[in-house]
Amino acid sequence: MSIEIIKSIDGIKFSVWSPNEIRKYSVAEITAPETYDEDGMSVQGGLMDGRLGTLEPGQKCLTCGNTSARCPGHFGHIELAEPILHIAFIDNIRKLLLSTCRSCSRLLIPEEDLVNFSEIKKNKAAYTIFSQKRIPELILDRAKKSKECPHCGKVQYELIFTKPTIFIEKTELGENRLLPITIRERFIQITDEDLNLLGFDHTTARAEWFILQVLPVPPVTVRPSIILETGIRSEDDLTHKMVDIIRVNQRLKESKEAGTPPLIVQDLVDLLQYHAT
Repeated sequence: MSIEIIKSIDGIKFSVWSPNEIRKYSVAEITAPETYDEDGMSVQGGLMDGRLGTLEPGQKCLTCGNTSARCPGHFGHIELAEPILHIAFIDNIRKLLLSTCRSCSRLLIPEEDLVNFSEIKKNKAAYTIFSQKRIPELILDRAKKSKECPHCGKVQYELIFTKPTIFIEKTELGENRLLPITIRERFIQITDEDLNLLGFDHTTARAEWFILQVLPVPPVTVRPSIILETGIRSEDDLTHKMVDIIRVNQRLKESKEAGTPPLIVQDLVDLLQYHAT
């Protein structure tokens, strides 16, 4: 006789996927833009890799060994040749760039004010809840007006944002584009305390995770192929877009290894950003 164990769910926590977590949950690195070979078998390391789940009735998944009825599907991942911005977090990236120093990455607010904000945040009294919610916007308003960093004294530049993903700083020497790799380096330096003041939980949403180094590949169950009346297999739009990303990523990797001029490499990074967006 089997005993049924009932578990009650205490709560659900949502968080941003860190690069390490994406790799941990992934069952395969996807590197091949081809989906099927001449014999109609799924290509290993391709977007229809048997480890990502199965769609065919009776066929077993290479990861969990279940048939399509019981297999939930499994994630893969693509290692990106250059970091790119996560389009869903563009507003957060902009706010973080506006409120932190370009050199030391501290919030552009004097230390004593940061201590005061921290005290309000720690206070559990009901009347402070409203002011706690307003802390991030108060910090942003004051930081935007800051002409130099109160912590390291570095001059701050005006930030220009061009939709959807281009950030430019106006320096004394002219306009300087902020590349995702530069933004990520700045965000790594932001302290957990400063992030918490801006309304982020550093345990579930570190700032540098808003810049993608690894792209999760959804299981085949999320993007099933269909067989048309003519007998030709038609792939899902998501699969087609992933093929574009893999192709550009491959070209970018090869160009970097071949020592291609930076301008051409940058065009490929922009193309990768476009497809991922």
